[in-house]
Amino acid sequence: MIQEDGQIKLGDLGTSKAFTHTTPQSSTFAGSPYWMAPEVITTNMHDKSADIWSLGITCIEMTQGKPPNHKLPAMKAILKIANSPPPKLEGEYSDSFKDFVSQCLQKDPLQVRSLWHTCPYLA
Repeated sequence: MIQEDGQIKLGDLGTSKAFTHTTPQSSTFAGSPYWMAPEVITTNMHDKSADIWSLGITCIEMTQGKPPNHKLPAMKAILKIANSPPPKLEGEYSDSFKDFVSQCLQKDPLQVRSLWHTCPYLA
């Protein structure tokens, strides 16, 4: 999606949920399992920080051609996401890009929320 000022935003039009100041969290468990954040899988509530995880997975998909765990059936991928360390971007990419992906793929939503507030690309 492209905004009027030329900013490009990523979006998944398959399943969405709008968060507002009155409903900052959701208990929805829907979406593509390969991009699903660990807190969506393991807890009853999640917020927009789950989208940061999905962004990190999308970065890996754009560089590798497939998301992590794409060879696994959906339920096995869900279990792996919940119980394994986060995936890493492998290959000859800049340290800053690898760091960005690593920051997106934090299993602790509190660390992800701090990235949301400090990264100018996510504002």
